[in-house]
Amino acid sequence: DAVGYESDALIEAKKLAKTEQTSGAYGSTGKGKKGLDIAEIVRVIAGSDEGATTTPHIAVLPAEGSIAMESGGALSSGGITASALSKTLKRLKGDDNIKAVVLRIDSPGGSALASDLIWHDLRELQKKKPLVVSVGGMAASGGYYMACAGDRIFAEPTSIVGSIGVFGG
Repeated sequence: DAVGYESDALIEAKKLAKTEQTSGAYGSTGKGKKGLDIAEIVRVIAGSDEGATTTPHIAVLPAEGSIAMESGGALSSGGITASALSKTLKRLKGDDNIKAVVLRIDSPGGSALASDLIWHDLRELQKKKPLVVSVGGMAASGGYYMACAGDRIFAEPTSIVGSIGVFGG
């Protein structure tokens, strides 16, 4: 009977159940994996395998393309998905060897809901470690919203940064 983020619901469930672990499952559990896992891409690019490194380091996380809840659809061409990026942000938050995160945004925006969910996860990450935002060609609309979660934002003079501030739904 309240509105909040999934993380708020999990915290409340832990309190009510007097437990430390929860497991959430939504929709059909028989669905196949959709789209690319950003964490997997970052590991491959970084030359890392599944094993975590013990060397302290800074993670650079690319966020490029339009923003959506999940990948797929007739007009889909990759982009930023809330489901994959949120999973990656939670992994980065929990990895004590990662001392800071640089989020590289190049996005025209997209889904308002997906942008808000990603922003929330970025704020949760930012509570635990420094979050620096680097803007590529643009951080517009939802991309701009995501950027606002950072401790600092760096952009080139030619970067398009901002939002028209209009939402209809």
